[in-house]
Amino acid sequence: MHHLRETAGLLTLGLILISGTACSDSSTFVPGSEIGIPPAPVAVAPATQPEAVNLTVAVHDAPAPSIREAWVTFTGVSARVAGGGWIAIEGPGEVTVDLLTLVRGRTLVLAEAEVPAGSYDALRVDISAARVVDANGVSRDVPLPSPGVGVEHPVGFRCLTGQPQVVVLDFPVEPSFRLATAGVAFTPTIVTDSVRVAP
Repeated sequence: MHHLRETAGLLTLGLILISGTACSDSSTFVPGSEIGIPPAPVAVAPATQPEAVNLTVAVHDAPAPSIREAWVTFTGVSARVAGGGWIAIEGPGEVTVDLLTLVRGRTLVLAEAEVPAGSYDALRVDISAARVVDANGVSRDVPLPSPGVGVEHPVGFRCLTGQPQVVVLDFPVEPSFRLATAGVAFTPTIVTDSVRVAP
């Protein structure tokens, strides 16, 4: 039997945003005023090491009938070591995107970095701003606490040497953005789409 050693690795987090999907997974919506952004991570993913596992985060979506545009500014992605603390996953920095442009297989990478090998039990996505354009073309800002919000999602995966990991998440637009006459209620919801080894 071939044994894979647990060493530092590169983890690819794929964040796929799909609207109009019922969600059974539970995500925790954490106001930035309680924990702040950058998030709870107390460490940063290490620099390249001789043996590494790949972790990447990307985004994608599907049409939402009641929403024409859904703009979100992502400011960070973190992974939680099982039984331990959070590790910030290096990415391009602040990214603002209309989620509804990420359709028909288009994705956007939010983070990709080497992380210590081992087991992880949650991911966290930080958001600093959001805005929607409804079906009538009216733009509505989404009020967020300063400096933003964090969405913590339980998902288990292991990073092993020689097995780059891709974690794909759904971020349904319609359940996350609720339009009302008084404004927009924002309750970001994340569910796991897949956890797989990159080809």
